[in-house]
Amino acid sequence: MHRIAQRGLTLVTLVAVATTVQAKKAAAPPAGPVSVELHNTCGADLTVLLAGTEIKVATGARSTGVELAPREDWSYEVKMQAPSKADLGLLGLRPDGRYAIEVAGCRPGGADLLTRDLGDKPAAKSPQEAAEVRFRARQNGFIEYRTGKMGGFKPLSIAMTNYVEQAGGALEFTFRLRAARGGPVLKMLKTAVDLQAGHRYLIEVNVVGNDLLFKHEDEGWREG
Repeated sequence: MHRIAQRGLTLVTLVAVATTVQAKKAAAPPAGPVSVELHNTCGADLTVLLAGTEIKVATGARSTGVELAPREDWSYEVKMQAPSKADLGLLGLRPDGRYAIEVAGCRPGGADLLTRDLGDKPAAKSPQEAAEVRFRARQNGFIEYRTGKMGGFKPLSIAMTNYVEQAGGALEFTFRLRAARGGPVLKMLKTAVDLQAGHRYLIEVNVVGNDLLFKHEDEGWREG
């Protein structure tokens, strides 16, 4: 009899806890919109669809602030409509976040994308904290990458690499597309991007024909 009463009490407690959690979820305010501004550093006027929202920006200019509805998966599709049509992939943008998005190097196959998280620096963060960078390819193929000016190339696939610490400031990297494993090099892309201390980044390469495009995505402040 005592055990039955104890089980009953436990069940009541679990129900009460679940009810409290559900009440807290229901009482939580909805996430705020994502605020973005688009920078056009291409040599032509630009039109993009960002999660279905059309944004037009003259060459060398930037858009006024655009607000996007928050998404649970943080995933926003980017499609270029002009100067040519191209699918530029997905951007991860957190609810309540503020971002600057640069579209650069427009060409028939698409353009490069560079984002910057404009969120405030947490009080505990040191300005000397290293950044963290990971890489991936948008599609599998004979793609290789290298960070810095020296060292060997490593194969790259759709699976993300582990984060590697890098000092804040300029980071140089190179992508290389081969015709086959160990075959002749069809295309190389060598460039550099700026890293903010304490931020995390995803750098992604996209193969369009024999051309290489890249996305430099600021994933925000490192945790901890």
